[in-house]
Amino acid sequence: MSQRPRAGSDPGALGGIQHARPDRDDPGKGLVDGPLPEIPADRAIQQQLQQLKPLRQRLMSGDAKDISVDDTVNMVRAVKDLATIGTFKMQGPVWTLICDGDQTRRLLADVTTLTPLVASLAGPQAPLVVAVIGASLGYIETINELGGNKGVEITGVVGTTGLLVVPRGLPGVFADLVEGAKLVMAGRTVMDFVIVASAYSPQIAAALGIPVVAAVFNAVSSGTPVGWAIAAALGLLIPGVSSEPDPDDHGQVVVSRTDVGNWESFTLANLGGRHVALLSHVGLFSAQSGGGSGVNANRSQVGDWERWTVIGHGGNVVSLRTINGHHLTAEGGGGRECNANRTSIGDWERFRLVHLPTGKMALRTLRSGHYITVEP
Repeated sequence: MSQRPRAGSDPGALGGIQHARPDRDDPGKGLVDGPLPEIPADRAIQQQLQQLKPLRQRLMSGDAKDISVDDTVNMVRAVKDLATIGTFKMQGPVWTLICDGDQTRRLLADVTTLTPLVASLAGPQAPLVVAVIGASLGYIETINELGGNKGVEITGVVGTTGLLVVPRGLPGVFADLVEGAKLVMAGRTVMDFVIVASAYSPQIAAALGIPVVAAVFNAVSSGTPVGWAIAAALGLLIPGVSSEPDPDDHGQVVVSRTDVGNWESFTLANLGGRHVALLSHVGLFSAQSGGGSGVNANRSQVGDWERWTVIGHGGNVVSLRTINGHHLTAEGGGGRECNANRTSIGDWERFRLVHLPTGKMALRTLRSGHYITVEP
């Protein structure tokens, strides 16, 4: 198995993942390293919010006297304007934005239209939410197109990089992540947060279909070598074997099935821009050495080898490029193994992104119609 260091981390640090709860007096403390990014809000938007805030506070406190009919009309108009942008919810650090097709088009045209809605509900965390959405507009557009331009559901966690996007109407993960936020803090990416939350909660792991990933994460966190951790989580330990199993004996990525089950269902998470991570029932898709050789889906943390760039070809056809410029390839166009060893894109490197009723996705080869499968 190829090994590589994690930049800026120590093996016990778990890739920067933090398990402590946030500082009660400073909710942002411990979420991100360094100063929080700031987005200058449009002056007119700020003025609108300032005018709306006193009325909102008085209504919420039950002090409705001396509020004129004109004030009430203006407030209703302002709320109606906000509602045209989408439906936004936030619990703890977890937030979600649901937009229909028209709302998604407005969002993609000008992300600053989102500021009033988020600021009215997310308060000081609003710049972080708008920043992560603004950094991923191209990816959001791709998912919207794949869903027939009917809108999207976007979910994120304040303090992490990236977000989760599914076509509107498919099951999202907001409720699961809200429960996860009660148990743990965040990792560097939203995918790391998903994995850590699952590791802390068997119920969340079961809901997301990744109990093996959760078990591997917990075992490795406790110092168990990754080969033993994967074999044990899969129930494939061989009695009497004293040497560590090769981790890459598990999570092999092949293209051999013509129907979709759990082995063919993946969680796709944006990591900022068009960068993504793919999570299978065994672990994250990982290009050995960052590309140029094989692919396994057996990792429980996001590093450079687990980062892929989505390249859209129109419709629902995409390619996936590794950190060093190689592409995910279905050898023979399907029916064989997958590698990440081609620097140009042909039919073998093109896949149809298929969104499943569960909210997960599958990848089907362009030529043969086989689905990518991750074997135990």
